[in-house]
Amino acid sequence: MNNIESTNIANAKSPGKELFKLFVPILFGFIINNLYNVVDTLWLGNLVGKEAIAAVAVSYPVIIMVSAVAMGASNAVTILVSNFCGAEDDRSANETISTALIFIMGFCFVIVLLLELFSYQILTFLHTPLEIMPSAVSYFRVYVLGIFSVYIYYHFAAVLRAYGNSTIQMLFLVIATIINMILDPLFINGFLFIPRLGVVGAAWATVLSQSVIAVALIVVVWRKKLFIIFRKDSINIKLFVELLKLSMLSIVQQIVPSLSLLVVTYLVNSFGIVITAAYGIASKIDAIIILPAMAMNIALTTVCGHCYGANNMKKSEKYIKIGTISALAITISITIFILLFINPIARAFINDAVVIVVVKQYFYIISVGYLLNVVTCTALGALNGYKKTFINMIIFIVGYLAVRVPVAFIFSKTSLLENGIWFAFTLSYLVTAFISVIYYIYVAKGIKNLS
Repeated sequence: MNNIESTNIANAKSPGKELFKLFVPILFGFIINNLYNVVDTLWLGNLVGKEAIAAVAVSYPVIIMVSAVAMGASNAVTILVSNFCGAEDDRSANETISTALIFIMGFCFVIVLLLELFSYQILTFLHTPLEIMPSAVSYFRVYVLGIFSVYIYYHFAAVLRAYGNSTIQMLFLVIATIINMILDPLFINGFLFIPRLGVVGAAWATVLSQSVIAVALIVVVWRKKLFIIFRKDSINIKLFVELLKLSMLSIVQQIVPSLSLLVVTYLVNSFGIVITAAYGIASKIDAIIILPAMAMNIALTTVCGHCYGANNMKKSEKYIKIGTISALAITISITIFILLFINPIARAFINDAVVIVVVKQYFYIISVGYLLNVVTCTALGALNGYKKTFINMIIFIVGYLAVRVPVAFIFSKTSLLENGIWFAFTLSYLVTAFISVIYYIYVAKGIKNLS
């Protein structure tokens, strides 16, 4: 039996309380995690300039894609472990955790090797301006070294969430962010024996802070024996096959938006450094606005996974209703705040009037898309808990690749220019929200009939 007990989520008397016990730490953890990139951008913009922001921005889509792969693989772990927790099958849960860890670390090694070998080619493909190419490549190559730590963190965070505990991961992220905030100015600008590293300094600060929380999390797991890992009889081939299938589907689901982001970045970079820098700033703020939807997606995957394993679909519906309303309310509040104070917020990153105008245009156009994204995330979060990951993947492919990419290409060639790209974002949010709701209604009805 594990030393950490699974919360009785499927039969909770207060579903709102149980959902928010998961959601709030996940959301706060996401906010803290995004401060990594925001803090880097703030320091680089104020200490170095817009060229430094642009150098970091061009590699941002690849970094997001790598994180998406980690999230996809860990999401498969959450789904399976949550289902086993709901069915009170501790042995299968332990076997899943051990098998997944070995799979994820091997996968991580391959990704790091490929990115290090082809970093220059990747950034060239993204149409990186020549004047910032050296600093962009240097930043990217150092940042990639921290991927091992990122994958370790995501794995154990996914397991803890499946057991109904999302607080530990949040605490470690707070520690890492504080370390990153301290190291950033020291490494970027230089201090005492630390040389002035500029853009590369921001990457080293991030890598070191990520490594600290990865090591700390391993120590906690080992000392407190929260779950069993690396035991010979814990490796299950059958579970490995199921985990691999769910991981591939979840990874594709997570990576599709990142693929579209790669294409969008290519288009944005073609408009020059000013637009690239503006998009770099906007994307950091954008990442914060969508956090409630992302956090609720993960929380609903866990609680609906428990309900699905326990065959309690009525409770699952209550979780979904509470989750959707709550995420919408939070997202609306954040979006209004950003729109009202976009000038001072953008100016905190860089004091360049032209760049700030582009940032404002971005949010005026895309703001309604955030609400549509909430609907998509809550519906797909529930469906993930029900193991319906294949169609979820198709929905993302349709919205982000079949709609966003070609529309962005077409609109950017018109008089709309870069604004056409922002309109493509909003249209893709609309399409994915519509399809997600229709599919959720269909699946929920089928599960009810079976039960």
